[in-house]
Amino acid sequence: MNTRVVLTVLLCLGATLASPASADQPSLTKLRQELLRNPYKIEHHEHFIRRLAQEGQYDEAIEYINKALTLFNQPTSLLHLAAFIHIQQKQVEKATSIYLELYKRTPSNHIIPYNLGWCLSILHHHDLAVKYYQKALELDPDYSYAHLGISKAYLAVGDYTHAWPHFEYRMANFDKYKAHTDVSQMTIEDFIGKRVLIRAEWGLGDMMQYVRFVKELKKSGAAHITVQTFDALIPLFSRCEYIDHVVAKDHPVPAFDIQIPMMSLTYLFGTTLDTIPTEFPYLHADQALVESWRPFFEKDTTIKVGLCWGAKKIFLEDHPYTRRSIPLELFAPLAEVPNVTFYSLQKVFDTDQLAHLPDYFKVHDFGPDFDETNGRFMDTAAVMHHLDLIISVDTSVIHLAGNLNKKPLWVLLPYSAAWWWLYDRSDTPWYHNMRFYRQPEPLNWHAVFETVKKELHTFVQQKQQDKHS
Repeated sequence: MNTRVVLTVLLCLGATLASPASADQPSLTKLRQELLRNPYKIEHHEHFIRRLAQEGQYDEAIEYINKALTLFNQPTSLLHLAAFIHIQQKQVEKATSIYLELYKRTPSNHIIPYNLGWCLSILHHHDLAVKYYQKALELDPDYSYAHLGISKAYLAVGDYTHAWPHFEYRMANFDKYKAHTDVSQMTIEDFIGKRVLIRAEWGLGDMMQYVRFVKELKKSGAAHITVQTFDALIPLFSRCEYIDHVVAKDHPVPAFDIQIPMMSLTYLFGTTLDTIPTEFPYLHADQALVESWRPFFEKDTTIKVGLCWGAKKIFLEDHPYTRRSIPLELFAPLAEVPNVTFYSLQKVFDTDQLAHLPDYFKVHDFGPDFDETNGRFMDTAAVMHHLDLIISVDTSVIHLAGNLNKKPLWVLLPYSAAWWWLYDRSDTPWYHNMRFYRQPEPLNWHAVFETVKKELHTFVQQKQQDKHS
């Protein structure tokens, strides 16, 4: 989903506030002068405050908003601006209070309870968030953002049964999608003996997380399964014995009898927390590559730890409560644990950070050919067989490691993590080898790394004892 679309809908302030100022708009200086000349016209305050927000000058924007709210007796338009700015200032609690006031004033505006639902979910009040999403849907039953919001709130508390019907609204142009693929009307029997096309959607990690359901579909009697996927996943998916054909997302697809988006398979199977398939491994490394890497790792007698610190820069990265990426330098305390060698599993994003580490924190980089010559993720999958532990942020690497199910996997999560990981657990029914280390409060990675450092020390001691026993 496009970041600016999210901001526009979430904050209901229009694209002009979420977007950078254009060259033909009045300057801050001109708007400030206009405000001084006409201090009792609310529109001059609004224009000036909006421009401050566009320029990222949030402290000054809050200062002017507080003055204007007093001057004009808390007008609705300025309250919207205040909520937006508080969210940008990482003050979601204050934004929530403002939206509660706005809801009292304009109970028929469906976007206000939607915004409340979003804020409450960010703050882990998922049950209350559901209530406000429901209010938004009562006002506008077709409001797709509210459907998607309530599905995520249900998923965060593990209520999959209520989540899946709403989750179908993730599709752009939902009415058009439903006209040719209405999963609510499908049953497993519809796929028996059929040529099935599974459509690619969302990201690399999502496709890897859901590929397990393709195996379930094959076991249920689908005659031939074609999986459409992203180029980066073709080498991995081509090795899956339950997939008959893999096709790139933008290429023509072969003939099929029935189709379904990959992430709708949970709805089709009526998946609950207790019925998530876990017949690991679902993905496989190339054994020739595994063996080719063996001599390299046999030279290293320390505990070998793979690191991944950067996630794709999607909308989750725009807010600090949901930002998955962690500066690599914050991992440096882990280097104080003796007898550990760190290996980079980072590709595409944030690899430049390897060049700016303190001397005592060494992270081995496999070089530019890694995952290039043999295909994306192929070297990574092979290398994972030789590591003792993987420590990663929430990105596609954890889904690969989880599906291989070969080594312990520690995942570092932001305060408001993705809904799949629930909100109150250190483990997950999606992957047996995965353990979570969550921010105890927003922005606090320090506490996370304190815990991880202690547990890494214990892990290393145990591994060394095992080697000598």
